[in-house]
Amino acid sequence: MYDLSSVDTLEFHRSMLDDRERMDAYYRAILEVVKPGDVVLDIGSGTGILAYFACLAGARHVYAVEQGSVIELARALCRHNGCQDLVTFLNDWSTHIELPEAADVLITETIGNAGFDEGIIGWVNDARKRLLSPDGKIIPYAVDLIAVPMQSKAAYDSVADWSDDLYGYDFGPARRLAANQMVFTYLPPASFLSKPVTLDHVVLNDSTRDGDRAGGASIASVNRDGWVHGLGCWFSAELVPGLILSNRPPDRAPSWGHAFLPLEEPCKVSAGDQLELAIHTSANSAHWHWQVNRIRRSNGEKRVLSSDQHTTLNGQIVVKKPGLKNLSPALNENATIDLFILQQMDGETAVEEISRRLQKRFSSRMADPQLALERVRSVIRHYGLERGSGEVDEETGRQVDKETSRQGNK
Repeated sequence: MYDLSSVDTLEFHRSMLDDRERMDAYYRAILEVVKPGDVVLDIGSGTGILAYFACLAGARHVYAVEQGSVIELARALCRHNGCQDLVTFLNDWSTHIELPEAADVLITETIGNAGFDEGIIGWVNDARKRLLSPDGKIIPYAVDLIAVPMQSKAAYDSVADWSDDLYGYDFGPARRLAANQMVFTYLPPASFLSKPVTLDHVVLNDSTRDGDRAGGASIASVNRDGWVHGLGCWFSAELVPGLILSNRPPDRAPSWGHAFLPLEEPCKVSAGDQLELAIHTSANSAHWHWQVNRIRRSNGEKRVLSSDQHTTLNGQIVVKKPGLKNLSPALNENATIDLFILQQMDGETAVEEISRRLQKRFSSRMADPQLALERVRSVIRHYGLERGSGEVDEETGRQVDKETSRQGNK
């Protein structure tokens, strides 16, 4: 079967490059913040375009971190544009890497449709503590989470479609799962039941902030009769003070849509009603929690008339597995192959030799020389950089002393 993964990757990254509002905003911010001689860390580098902007601004060196396969395209583009001596690409999660020197500037565009849903707070918290200099700067400077109660049958279909019986078969459990999941869509302003409210303003370089979660609560005043189907969400990012990038509706920029957090049952409201909206997420954005309270205030006291609470923890399909207590685990074939490669990585044996040994040891699975070579390189990318030791040269498979590597980066 034809592999469409490269097609999808190119299309996705092309759409981001086509978003000129996004590109122009980051270009301006990077040229303003990065100074000649700076060391820059780019988390979620993609095609490497933001690392390239940092080079244009005069960065002495850029460490571009990208976990996906697009990093190979980024390397090729970097060489093609003559920046290979200024950029080091690291194919891993930023939480797994070490740098030979502290970065002066951190750049990241791990901004999701709802701002925090690509884990930007977690990535930045970790990098700020381990990889950034104490006075380092961060782009974006701050990110806001904005929400609004919505009446939108189209957005609510993700839940409502599970209500219909099919041949007398009740899909109620599926409806409950759907009501606890974030939906990505586009939000028409005509569906808003109040003015949008800002639930959180996160200054990313604020080390005093509780890093475990983001979000908050605010009061929205309903401006017309209707039914609340859920909460619409988007972001406003201040890349540098005064320079705003946002996917506020009705924006349909190629890089972002919007987020919709549904209620399991729509809530009827009237003009003048007060709604207390609350959204919270973990720093890595793995879990989201949202709540809509219909409230009434009298004599300075708040009375909750109704409350709808949801969490993505209740939206997961959990595969039940037997208890592990009495199992005797063993390595499967994939693990055995990777273990064999790791045992060959002695700092002296070249990649090609390890590949030949792999072919001989696992002749049925690794008969193709190119397949064996790619498997070896994949293991090296994941495990070839040890804390406190050198980097692995992918061409030779040998360790490179960190001090030598650092001098070569200059």
